[in-house]
Amino acid sequence: MEFGKDGLVGKLGNIKYNHKIDITQHPNLNFSNKDYIEPDQLVISAIGRQKQAKMVDVKTGYEEGNIDLDQLDNYLKLMNNPKSFSTDFDGAEEISLEYLFLPGKKAGDAKKAAKNAKAEILKFIKDTITDKKQREKIIQNLEVKYIGEDGLLKTL
Repeated sequence: MEFGKDGLVGKLGNIKYNHKIDITQHPNLNFSNKDYIEPDQLVISAIGRQKQAKMVDVKTGYEEGNIDLDQLDNYLKLMNNPKSFSTDFDGAEEISLEYLFLPGKKAGDAKKAAKNAKAEILKFIKDTITDKKQREKIIQNLEVKYIGEDGLLKTL
């Protein structure tokens, strides 16, 4: 691995930090009041011939698991339109989303936060995405993880 312009570059893929995805060129997708979307990390990997991208959103100290629904809606629009953002995602054919909950000093229950957030995310997806195939694909490409009390990464 070596450092590239946007982050780490390796044989299996790239990790981009502070990468802003310009959404101003896509007014038809009705993004919320923003000019760009900036996931905490953007991981792009090549598995076989297919490139995949993963947006990672890290949350710390969110015991109630509250999620910014406008941000989630923007992420879902990106997931549904990978070809429209092929330069940002290095030509990835599929985009997934991972929320990672870390324990905070005051609100330290990362597992509770992750469970609450996952319930809120799934409800939002069910309420906003009417096409069943599209909804199933998004749910398949969604992960909610947390750091357990034992310090290990867990997936819900």
